[in-house]
Amino acid sequence: MSMRFAAFDTETANEKRGSVCSVGLVVVDGGRVVRRYSTLCRPPAGLDYFAPRNTAVHGITEDRVHAAPAFAEVLAELVVAVGDRVLVAHNASFDISVIRQACDQEGLAYPALRFGCTWTWAKRLLDIPRHRLPDVARHLGLPLGTHHDAADDAEACAGVCLELMRRTGVGSVEELAVAAGGTLRSLGLGPWNPVRPSRIVERPAAVVPPIG
Repeated sequence: MSMRFAAFDTETANEKRGSVCSVGLVVVDGGRVVRRYSTLCRPPAGLDYFAPRNTAVHGITEDRVHAAPAFAEVLAELVVAVGDRVLVAHNASFDISVIRQACDQEGLAYPALRFGCTWTWAKRLLDIPRHRLPDVARHLGLPLGTHHDAADDAEACAGVCLELMRRTGVGSVEELAVAAGGTLRSLGLGPWNPVRPSRIVERPAAVVPPIG
């Protein structure tokens, strides 16, 4: 199997995990990034307040998402972009729970996605004291643009996944999960019908500026 997967990251408006306000995604085919997406997102109604603590981390405020697409639109575009690829995230338990809880808030079915966690794999395969994304990227000699910019974090996550695959001598994310002593997990049980596409921005492969 080829090195084919997608990596993503989310940012939230407040302490509620369903309060997604930004999504970054990179698509990897043949071991290289072929597409990069990023978008701001209007959090689901009821979770759409911005806590100062969260804004201090990522710099996103309520006025910046006022004209952004709604979560349902962003999720539709995410599902289309990922296709049948495995989805990976650094600390996937957080980012997948963001999708799950935002779906719950909006009354949406969970999309059928297989996913894995580069944080878990790095923790099992790398002998370093900390396994946050900046620590792992630094240890592996990988660039990380602006931490907590969803697009930059998604790209760094993809780089971590590819480097772990190279170091373990495997050719797929499925094999990497096994090499790290685990398996992939699944979100959703069947086909999912996306709503109308969002205004996610596809950016040139060479340059990925910060959101905003």
